[in-house]
Amino acid sequence: MSEKNAKSNEIQELIKKAWNDEAFKAKLLTDTNAALKEHGIDVPAGVTIKAVENTANVIHILIPQKPTSISELSDEQLQQAAGGISSTYGTVIVDGTVIVNNISTNITNTSAAGAQ
Repeated sequence: MSEKNAKSNEIQELIKKAWNDEAFKAKLLTDTNAALKEHGIDVPAGVTIKAVENTANVIHILIPQKPTSISELSDEQLQQAAGGISSTYGTVIVDGTVIVNNISTNITNTSAAGAQ
């Protein structure tokens, strides 16, 4: 299993736990770094991770850090962009960044409903 897949599995397990354990969910939302550390996930010194919760009425959009330089995409990156990336739980990890993925599905569904 690749490191990215292992990290994705760890995050998915944390999401499942948050769905089933309100106390853990509260800790994850208020002190994400500590909650991750308690579950064996090391966060590098000087890095703060913030967990947020999407609801039926609030969806968060992740704005990634602006790249310091612009370079051409590799063939693999182009394939991912063209083919898309999906996940059962609506999150994926790309180059260590957790990305919420259900937004496009919600927007597509809303657009389709409005077009009818």
